[in-house]
Amino acid sequence: MQDRVVLKPIFVSFEKSFSRGVPAREKVMEASIERWEELKRVVGEEVIVEKPFVFTSLSDFSKLYRELHLDIDALIIQRLFGGDHRRLVKFGLLGFPVIFIGSSVVYGDVIAYINYYGGRAFYFKDYEGLRDFVDVLKAYRRIRKSVAIVFTSTGLPSYSTVGGGWDLEKARRKFGIEFTFVSNENLLNEFRTIDRREVEELFRKLVKHADVVKVDDENIVKALRLYVAMKNFIERVGANMLTITCAEEIFYKNNVTPCLPLVLFKDEGLPASCEGDVSALLAMSFLMYLSGKPAFMGNLWYLDEKGVFRLSHDVFPLKFCDGECRYELHDFHDKGYGVTTYVEVEKNSEITLARMHFDFNRILVFKATILESHQGIACRQSLDIKVENSTKLEKYLLEYGHHFSAIPGDYVNKVIQLAKMFNISVEKL
Repeated sequence: MQDRVVLKPIFVSFEKSFSRGVPAREKVMEASIERWEELKRVVGEEVIVEKPFVFTSLSDFSKLYRELHLDIDALIIQRLFGGDHRRLVKFGLLGFPVIFIGSSVVYGDVIAYINYYGGRAFYFKDYEGLRDFVDVLKAYRRIRKSVAIVFTSTGLPSYSTVGGGWDLEKARRKFGIEFTFVSNENLLNEFRTIDRREVEELFRKLVKHADVVKVDDENIVKALRLYVAMKNFIERVGANMLTITCAEEIFYKNNVTPCLPLVLFKDEGLPASCEGDVSALLAMSFLMYLSGKPAFMGNLWYLDEKGVFRLSHDVFPLKFCDGECRYELHDFHDKGYGVTTYVEVEKNSEITLARMHFDFNRILVFKATILESHQGIACRQSLDIKVENSTKLEKYLLEYGHHFSAIPGDYVNKVIQLAKMFNISVEKL
């Protein structure tokens, strides 16, 4: 997979409105090369800026079509010496996200039209403004080229999350993600082939850095063997995200749970959701690919009338903190098997939470402040968080469901921009 974002600049010098004149093509070409070099300098080497297309006549549209391809992430549109509204609108309806650059009153009219008719148009007054948008473009590219594994034997929706998104064909059309299925029976068969010697080094590192270990060595080894088994399937199909219907009986009959493997995958940068929740997985992919940070997925519910909610689950990432996290290893719900994590998190720190609706047409995103962290209340880790407009959030929980993904920091605006890249509406508190 090509990791670098691909941009196609289109420099326009064509005017039909008000009988305005434009310079000769030679001058336009000279200006376009200067802008191209400036654009490459600003966005840096992590972005491929293709050779610009210079549009000076209506006949250029047929030439442009031959230069467009599916690997392009966005078109950069800039008026050099003119560009009437009708032609600019057409660039925005070619099926690519378009980014207009420069100071022009024309763009307001053009962008409003494009977005009304289903296009995805953005605006920055200069290339420097585009620099911060590169993170959004990178996340957009990673998601639309993703392969996701669904580990399940009972199918979707899962027993424990019926609102987790199950129309994977719609998700594929909306996001470009390819889904592949692996039965949990096949996963456990693979697990049985993994020798403990394959996980000894990882075991030593994991235990060495833990502040507290309240689960026996054998259960940690089993969880790491399951991690290796899951990773084998991931590598075979080239997947970069996954979900698993972990509430199935097969795991408890074998006295092993996927909690620790999901933690480790997220720490490695792979979105990984519990309970076959595709909606949570998609929100997690937004947050993780925008931030480069692992996400905590948890059950969110109302706690008290002061705007406090609780986010709780067994899969807290070990790299959630800035710097090194202090963490503990425990069993699964005091059952004597499985491995779950508890992490010391900073109080009064800000987090961003999100959940994709199961119709895949809208996403809920908001900020919260961590008030307290609890070990062993309900699930292994519970965060008490303070939100604004708690009444509105209570209402949204009845529309979206209970699994929310969270990362440290404020990424609300970037989630909004990324949602627009996929033509998804955004709801906030």
